[in-house]
This record gives sequence, structure tokens and C-alpha cells, in this order.
Amino acid sequence: MGAAINRRLFLKNTGVGTIGLLAMGIGKGFPVMAGPFEVSDFEKLVPVDKKLSRAWLRSLTERGEPEVFSGWEQELKYIGMPVGGIGCGQLYLGGDGRLWHWDIFKSNYRREPDHGQRIDAFTLGGHYAHPVALGEPYTKYNGTSVEQGFVIRAKSAGKSLTRTLDKEGFPGVSFRGEYPVGRVSYRDADFPATVELEAFSPFIPLNAQDSALPATVMRFTVTNTGAQALDVDLGGWLQNATCPDQRDPALGHRRNRLVRNDGRSSVVSTIETAVQPAVARGREDIVFADFETKDWGAWSASGAAFEGGPFPVSSLAQFHRLKNASGQHMANSLNTRVDANPAGSDNLTGTLTSPAFTIERNYIRMLIAGGNKPDACFVELLVDGKSVAKLTGDNSTVMKEQWMDVSAYQGKRAVLRLVDQAVGGWAHLVADRIVFSDRSGAASKPLESMHGYGSSALSILESPGVRVTGASALRDPDSPEGLFAEISSNTKAPVALPLDQLLVGGLSASVALKPGEAKTVTFLISWYFPYHLEQDARPGHMTTGIADFHKLSRHYRPWFNSAGDVADYVVTHRERLIDGTLTWNRTWYDSSLPTWLLDRSMIPLDCAASQMFHWFDNGRPYAWEGVDCCPGTCTHVFHYAQAMGRIFPELERAFREQVDYQPGIAFRTSDGLIGYRGETIVKEATDGQAGTILRVYREHQMSADNAFLTRLWPRVKQSIEFLIAKDPDEDGLLEGKQPHTLDAAWHGPMAWMSGLYLASLAAGEQMAIEMRDERFAKRCRRILDTGSKRMVSELFDGEYFIHKPDPNVPKALRTGAGCHIDQVLGQSWAHQVGLGRIIPREETVSALNSLWKYNFTPDAGQYAMDHIQIEKAFRWYAMPGEAGLLMTTWPKGGAMEAIPGNGLRPVENPKVWTGAGGYFNECMNGFEYQVAGHMVAEGEPGSELVQKGLAITKAVHDRYGAAKRNPYNEIECSDHYARSMASYGIYLTACGYEYHGPKGELGFAPKIHPDDFRAAFTVAEGWGTFTQKREAGLQTDSLQLNYGQLTLKQMSFVLPAGAQAGRVQLSVDGAVLAANHRMAGERMTIELRNAITIRTGQLLEVQIHV
Repeated sequence: MGAAINRRLFLKNTGVGTIGLLAMGIGKGFPVMAGPFEVSDFEKLVPVDKKLSRAWLRSLTERGEPEVFSGWEQELKYIGMPVGGIGCGQLYLGGDGRLWHWDIFKSNYRREPDHGQRIDAFTLGGHYAHPVALGEPYTKYNGTSVEQGFVIRAKSAGKSLTRTLDKEGFPGVSFRGEYPVGRVSYRDADFPATVELEAFSPFIPLNAQDSALPATVMRFTVTNTGAQALDVDLGGWLQNATCPDQRDPALGHRRNRLVRNDGRSSVVSTIETAVQPAVARGREDIVFADFETKDWGAWSASGAAFEGGPFPVSSLAQFHRLKNASGQHMANSLNTRVDANPAGSDNLTGTLTSPAFTIERNYIRMLIAGGNKPDACFVELLVDGKSVAKLTGDNSTVMKEQWMDVSAYQGKRAVLRLVDQAVGGWAHLVADRIVFSDRSGAASKPLESMHGYGSSALSILESPGVRVTGASALRDPDSPEGLFAEISSNTKAPVALPLDQLLVGGLSASVALKPGEAKTVTFLISWYFPYHLEQDARPGHMTTGIADFHKLSRHYRPWFNSAGDVADYVVTHRERLIDGTLTWNRTWYDSSLPTWLLDRSMIPLDCAASQMFHWFDNGRPYAWEGVDCCPGTCTHVFHYAQAMGRIFPELERAFREQVDYQPGIAFRTSDGLIGYRGETIVKEATDGQAGTILRVYREHQMSADNAFLTRLWPRVKQSIEFLIAKDPDEDGLLEGKQPHTLDAAWHGPMAWMSGLYLASLAAGEQMAIEMRDERFAKRCRRILDTGSKRMVSELFDGEYFIHKPDPNVPKALRTGAGCHIDQVLGQSWAHQVGLGRIIPREETVSALNSLWKYNFTPDAGQYAMDHIQIEKAFRWYAMPGEAGLLMTTWPKGGAMEAIPGNGLRPVENPKVWTGAGGYFNECMNGFEYQVAGHMVAEGEPGSELVQKGLAITKAVHDRYGAAKRNPYNEIECSDHYARSMASYGIYLTACGYEYHGPKGELGFAPKIHPDDFRAAFTVAEGWGTFTQKREAGLQTDSLQLNYGQLTLKQMSFVLPAGAQAGRVQLSVDGAVLAANHRMAGERMTIELRNAITIRTGQLLEVQIHV
């Protein structure tokens, strides 16, 4: 009854009565997805008839128009496409072309410290329901505001027009995202030119180094749309934001200087530590208070927060163990002596006031920790009764030295007051060792040790017909319209300003345009902030998990010495970097596949250009699951991801060699365990172990030879034996404790874990054969064959595969008779690496159709609200009215048994995460993508199964419509979540792609419009375009290589149903090659008599007469 009432209320509240629920497309001009619905359609929560509209279904396979977003409030405000290099921090391109979320100055070493397990916390995926718009603070810990922008001036016939290149200057601005390239179009009928911006960081598949540069290219193409000649000035400005958190002028100054090198003009920004002035003789430090007494002495306390005198270090609660404490006592308003409950003691309030004193030194220094609540929890200095300075904590239990500059108040009377009027989390203040000094603390904490120490540069690259001028400092940086006048009149000499003053430099490019003429001006923003500074070591996080982390830097530190060096590198290799990126972009979109699918297949890879991904200067890659969330390059998350392994396989090989199979990090040599979070947590995740074995096989396939597998094989074999040891009777079914990605361990046989186990055995068999370990290959095959049969006989219920919980472990979570999203994941993985059948096709297809029937709903968000039989709180990854594939449903009953001790959840979802069982009600993109790709792989071209797979994918794509949230930030447990890189697997199955580099084998079997198909492909050493055309009596398959090289010994293609192969001719650039062919059903395999290598620019063509 409760579910039906909720549904009716929802229908009423959305204004569509009892018959109108519509799941909408992503924006204007896109078809309605489904409906109309009656309340009765949802009596079982998931409607059997999805009522998908014909227009929406057609859009699944139509090429379609590129999605162009416009209207600031309608579609542009949430857009944030990462446009920095991979592993270089996080920098967004906004919907109007502005750069925002400048998170390039530092790395975060721990999870969001005050998430409190809140459902709306960003490290629980809170930005899905609460997206961040440009101009709003991203989080308290991520990103910096930087003054930066571009402006254009057009002059003709004595008239001049100036516009900023943003929504203010061009209200009709539009955005098209083709990751890694963002395109912004500036057009206005009253302006005599159009401007097209292409923004990106160099991105060259198979070349990770050149794709990991701390640089962003901004290419502006200006076209004269009028009938008269135009003189155009294009200007840009950039703040010197080095050490962006530092404002104390005593620490040093920021410096800008103009630099003209071969190929570029730049404003280079640096920061310099001040030389400490000599301290006057006899003016030694005065320790004003160290609180090493039993009572407050001359200090006066009010309120419970400071009741009882100085707080003993020995009395600190376990949850409040302070780092860097001085002495044995302190002033601490988290007064657990009054209230031992953490929440209660955090809500205590009060003040602590010092005796009056005369200011006789230039600085007041002290150690501070606690909450960052500057209006309610702080230390303040009152001079003559007026508050003149404040200090507060940073939501940390690490005591850090801070100081006040009191040089202007020499000789005046003052008091210090500690104030805690805050309630809630981090509502306390800790202070200790207050010292009057003539030293600010800079000597003990130099700028070189602070976040953002390094350099940045704004450059214009030389081009014919482009004249460049610049100014190292703009007098009025808040007036972009005056930039050109300032640049022409301001000094070109270096400028240095104290840290408390804004320093902004600017450049201008001038071009002359005839009517209809276009010219391109290329700006470059580069940076050099490689140091991992201000580390806050906490158990379970990056700094403590990685040995000698303090010795590591970002990957680019040994490549360059400054932002200027980065700019010089881009200039020197301009053709390879800039033209190469645009060549890849053209190759990717020169395709017959639907544009929306091309977009969504590539977008999740942008997580590598976020704070999710790190690459150290020792060559080791590292990743959180999502931005600042869950450390250790988690195996049970990353094994879903397919994009990086195909676009940057060298990084995935580095993960395998330097992390997963590296003794002392993730690999345990005693038994072959792969720690699922590297050295952070060296424990088992069954799915992560199996998935990593499969990834080794994928990385081997994406190699040019056997060297990678030869190096790793002994440990890979041991890791397979680790799983076999969990199957003591070697019947192919795992039955014991099976920890996995849903943050729990289930017990008893289930298709999900056993299927992955069988897939890893299939990969083990193939790798053993290649390594000439025939005995082990046979062992893997024997277990695999037995397990494949037992999967069906033991776990298939006639419709789908189930979980049989172990009755001896009654408190373990389980799906039981439920229809679980990952039940045939092992077979899905097998399709990604060409392993053939792991699970019989008939039962596999039945399971996939059951997932469609029972788990796919046009209203996944409301399902989660209505399905109160799962008591635990769920996270919002699909809102009411948004479609998705649910984690688990129970069409045959059993939901109440899924979580032992489970009761009915309140109708309103709890605001705090209450346990892993809540995942059952959620939609998570990566899981949905693997099912979708599996459906496409199992289906025939034009089949319902292919359509269902595309529909699931398109539903995710529509959920990330620009009108609702950032299309370029796929969220699970935090932003830019790694599992979403599974979307690339759908692309591969749509192409029917199979590849084995060391064997020289490549094949395609397109699933969408195979009669006229075109799509990009990558191989071990190159990439290009595959084309298939079918005309009367002839099928032509061709490979155009656009980068690198491709060595081939064998190719395979699929012929039309019922076709008989006749003459086959293979040629490279018209030269015929000798080859043999054979048929297996409709699949033709062509074997070359001699291996060939084709190179950039060459065309291989196969003509098959049928």
C-alpha cells in the first residue's frame, strides 16, 4: 500500500496526474523516452512494458546530430569538462568557455574529512543530486578561484566593439563537448565576427606521456562575417595564483615577467620567499601561554566548552588523537570531560579570554586545530576592544602553526579570545603554545613547503599574421574591456607584489581579417606544481598507505623545471601534440555510430584528467575510486573499466606491474593474493582478484609482443591458483566467503563470483598456452568446463541465475532469489577479450532478458523511494523520473531477507548512509554499462537484445543531460568515478572488436548498421578507422591507419546472413597480398602468408565477393 501511495503522490506532484509519467530526454529537441503511464503500471514497481517511445528507440541507432548546449540557466551552467593533462590535477572548461575549478595546485591525500557518511556529501556521490554550477564553490577542499578570461575587440571604419568571451559578452554562446576537445561558439548578430574556441590538453592515444602534460590549449578561430575589413585584438589574462592559499605578505611575493622565446610570448608567474629581516637585538620570543597548568590562571573561561581548565593530552578521546601537540595540556573546546559523547562534546560552547597585554612584537604565533568555522569557532585578537584579526582550524586534528601580523598595533593594549559558538560536526577549537615573536613563522614554514609552490604561464603561440603584445601586470584586472589599453601602455618589466595583493598579467594577439577571412590564435596555459606538499598523514590514505610517499612527486617533475619549460615543449612539438589531438578527435567522430554513443563511450575516461588519477615520478600510477574517495586503485572497481586499457594501455600495464603484481605493494608472494587496495588494504576481493587476472590478459593483448606477459606470468599463475584454492573440490563454483565490490562478503555459490572465477580460468588457460605451460592450461580448462555446467544446474532458476546463501552464515548479506545486475559478468568480461563461452548462451541470454524485464525501469529514482523493503539508505544516482538498471530486484520475493535483521525503511530516505544493503536499490553507471555491453555482444545486428543494451546506455546518457547536471562528470561514490570507464566496453561490442597484438590478430563484427559501418579502433602501436561496406555481391572491409603502425597476421570479419564467400582479395595501398581464408558459420578468417606492418597513412583493403 505504501508504495502505491508514494507513486500516486509522485505522479500528482509532478503535474501529470495518474496517467502521465514521462521520462524525458536530455534537453530541448530530444524525444520523450517513455510513457504515458498509469499508476497500475507501477504496482510491482518495475513495469513489464517499458513503453519506450518509437522516436526514442530510433535515436538509439541513428547517427543523429551532435548535442550542442546553449542557454546559461538552461544547459550551460553545470558544464565542466576536464581540459588538463591526465594526472595533472583538475581544471574545467565551462559552458561559456571560462576555465573553472582550478584544482591543479595541490593533491588531496585523504577523503573529504567531514563527510559524516551523509548521503549529500560529495564523496558519497552528493554532486549527482546537488550539482555544482560554475561560480559556486566546488567543495571546501577542492579547487581555487583564479582570475582568468578572454576578451575580443573588433575595429572597422573607425568603430570599435569589445566583448568578453563568456556568457556576458555573448549571451547566445553554445557548447559542444567531444572529450578531450571542448568547443565553444560565440556568435552575435551585432558583432562583426564569430569566434570558435577549441580547448583541450594534448591527448594522443597510446602516448600517455604526451597526454599527461600540465597544459591547456585554447585555440580561437576568428572569422570576419562582415563586408568590411576588420582589425581584431584577442586578449587573455591570468592571475598569478601560485600558493593560492597564502595571503601573508611577510612570507614573500609573487612575480610576473614577460618572456619571448622562439615560438611563444608568455607571462610567466612565479613565487619567491621573502628574506627574513634581521630581528632586533634582545627581542626574543615571548611564550605568552602554553597551558601547562592545572587551571586557567589569569585567563577567564565561560561556558561548558572550556570548563575544567587546560585539557590533558592523556584525556583525548580515541576519535580526537591530535598530531603535533605541544606539551601535555592545551585549550580544547571538544570537552569530553563534560560530555563523553562525541556529538555532545562537539556541541558545547564557550569562550576563553586572556589577560590584557601590550603588543611588543610583530607577530602572534600559535598552534591551532579543529573546525573551519571562521564565524563561530575561532581565536580573535581584540585591540582597544575591537576585533582586528582571527584564526580558525581547517577541519583537521593536526595542530598547525598560524600567526597574526600585529606590527601595526605596537604598544597597544590587547586581549586574545578563544570562541566556540558552533554546533554540529567539527564544531570545536584547539589552541596551544601562544608566542609573541618578531618572526611570522615563515622561517619554519617556507613557501616551498606550501600547496601551489611552483609556476604558471599564459602564452600565445606564434602564427603567421599574428602580432603579440603583453603586460606583466594589469592595473585594473577587474576591467577586461580595458585590457588592450593597459597592455599597450603598461611596463614590460617584471613586476613583484606582496602575497596580499592581486597580480594579474595579460597578453594580446592582433590580426587583420578581410571579409570572410578566418585566422586562428592559440593561447596556452601551462603550470608546474609537481610537489606533494602539506601532507596530512592519516591511516588508510595516500600518504600513509604508500611507502616513502613524501619522496614522490607528480610524474612531470623530472620532465620539466617550470611552466615555461612546459610551454616550450608544446611549442617544439606543436604539430604532434595539437594536430595529433585534433586528428584523434576527427578519427573518433568520423563514424557511423550514433553521436550520443560516441560521446558517452569516451566521456568517463576524463576521470584520468581529474583528481581521481595520479601518476608519480617513479612511474607508478595511482587512483582513487573517484575524486578523493576510497584509496588504493581498488581492483574490485577498476576491473569494470575498459577505456584506459584500450586508449592508454601503457598505464594499465604499469598498474599491473607496479601495483597489483608488485611484492610489497599489492601482491602477496606467500599465496598469490592481490590486495584490493594496493598496500593500503592487502586483503581479498574475489571479484577484484579475478578481474585483475582478466586485465592482465587484456594488457597482454594490447601489447606488441609477449614481453609483458613473460615478465608477469609466474605471479599471474600464482594469483589464479589463489582462486583455485578457494574452490577445493575444483568444481568451478566458489562457495565460501566471497568479499566483493558491494562492500560486503557473501557466502554460498552465486553466478556473479563463480562466473568471474570461470572467466579468469579461461584467461589463465590462454595465457598458459602462450607461455607453454600446457599442464596448467589443462587444469584451468577442466575446472572451467565443470563449472560452466554446474553454473546452470545449480544456480539457474529457469529465468536467471541466483545466489544460494550459506545457511551457516545467517548474518551475511545476500541476493538469494533476486535478479542481480552482475549475475553473468564473467561472460561479459569474456566478450571483452575474446575468450568465447564461459556460460552457455541460452541461459546467458535468458538472464540478460530477465535483467531488462525485472531491473530496467523508466523511473529508477522513484523505485528506490518506493522499495522500502530494503531498509538501508540509498544514494541518489537516478532521480525520480530518470530511467536506469537497478542493482537487484526480487520479482519472486526475498527482498526482506537480503539484509539480515532488515525492517521496512521509512518512506523518506535517511540522510546518512546506513550500510551496504542500500546499494540494492541504486543505479550505478559502471554496472549498467557492463550489462549493456554484454547485451550488444550477445545480440545480432538489429535484434531486440542490441536495442536493449543501447537503451540502458542511452538512459545513463540522458541522466547526465546538461539541463540537470554536468554531462562530463559521471558519479558513483564521488565525482569522476573510475567504474564508469566500463562505457568503452559498449563501444567495443558495438564494433564487434577483437584483437591480440602478439599474435597479430584483429577482427570486427559490427552490431549497428553493418552494411555501412565506420568506426575508430586502437591496437598496440597504432590507431585508425575501420570501414565496412556491403553492396550487391561485394563486402569491402578496410583499415585506414592514422597513427603509428599495425602488424597483422590474421583478420576476421562477419558476412551477411546466408552469404557464401567467393573470391577474396587483400591489398595495401593497392598492392595485392597473398592470403588464405576459411569460414566458420558466417565468420571469415583471413590468414596472411607473411605478416605485414602498415603505417600511418596507409590503407589496407579486403574485398570479399559473396
